[in-house]
Amino acid sequence: MGTSSQNDVAGQGLHFFGVEVTVAIVAVVVRFAMTCPTAEVIDHTIGLQVTLEEELACLDLPQHDESAYWVCGTGRVGS
Repeated sequence: MGTSSQNDVAGQGLHFFGVEVTVAIVAVVVRFAMTCPTAEVIDHTIGLQVTLEEELACLDLPQHDESAYWVCGTGRVGS
């Protein structure tokens, strides 16, 4: 059997673990609550999605005029 002080430490450990879990959950909720309005503002101003043609052409080409992968159809790696 443990002493009274050992039981107090174990109880505090569980308490602090509960506090850490609560803080982690609150952090996720706050990030979600801040990201959603930000994404909405961006979507209504400059847009979040690219066109289907840009996506099919690989995004590096229309956005940066370079190809990072052979799959993009240019047959070159890099710029």
